[in-house]
Amino acid sequence: MKVFYYGWDGFDNFGDDYIRKQLFYRYGFQHDENSKTLLIGGGTILPMDDNQLLYKNKRIGERDFDEIIVLGAGVCEPSSNENHEREIKFTEEFLKDSKFIGVRDTGSSKILKNSTVVGDPFYTVDIKHDENVKQSLSRHMPYIILQIGNQVGTSLGGVEGEFDTCKEVLKFAKEYLIGELNYNICILPFHRHDYSFCQYAMGYLGNKAFTIREYLDHKSIFNIFKYAEKAITFRQHGLITGIVTNTPTLATAYHPKVINVAKDFDLENICIRTDELNAKNLFETFDKLESLWDKEKIAKKKKEMSDKMDNFVSEIKRDRK
Repeated sequence: MKVFYYGWDGFDNFGDDYIRKQLFYRYGFQHDENSKTLLIGGGTILPMDDNQLLYKNKRIGERDFDEIIVLGAGVCEPSSNENHEREIKFTEEFLKDSKFIGVRDTGSSKILKNSTVVGDPFYTVDIKHDENVKQSLSRHMPYIILQIGNQVGTSLGGVEGEFDTCKEVLKFAKEYLIGELNYNICILPFHRHDYSFCQYAMGYLGNKAFTIREYLDHKSIFNIFKYAEKAITFRQHGLITGIVTNTPTLATAYHPKVINVAKDFDLENICIRTDELNAKNLFETFDKLESLWDKEKIAKKKKEMSDKMDNFVSEIKRDRK
């Protein structure tokens, strides 16, 4: 099926890049500059910045579409950020007269309230065993994943308070996960902007911390999660990867969409809001993580969401034959 695809892919962002991969390879969508069907993939909102609206030299803001399919995007999430609010208004204006076929809405948008809700393309992943990754990881087992994201301090500057949030988790990892439980820590970036802070984290945690740069591709990241004892993640798609691999994952809720994903699986109690993140909450949540993480229930729900996505896309393509 030919569509005009728009998404935040191509920036070495594991989450959004993998959404495109699933939509194009699992479902056979094809990008076509002239298509009257807009497929919105990874990304939370439509940005107003003209430079960011460019997709292969075309501004989608000047295009007319007969219909819009939203898969793998939580459009118009709430935020206290002034620029974000302005972008929400822009998105509402752009989409107000559009016919929505379906949406993966992360739980808040007024303009999407009447749309069909389908699962994130991530839930359709079939994880294949990778012996090379397992062999590379074997000398580090058992290990805990610390997946750091740029929302909470990928540079040593950035938004005030974000770096302090990361430092709180690093201190917890060094003193408790390494110092008392003797775990190794796998530092796992999800975005190229994560690397600078990951280097800082490696230095801070010492020789019990490691990463596997040669295997940081899509297939391998799922295997790295799969073989981990547990994970702590700073990204929405870190939590979703934990769900897909059924790896008990503590999520720092930097944004409402993280909590909304957790709610889909009755996992609200594994989330800690960034403004409530401290040593006490980290210890208490991590200590009861396995009891909060019902693997059988999560596997069943993930299968339901995967089937729902497959069926939904099949209906879309069947209607257009």
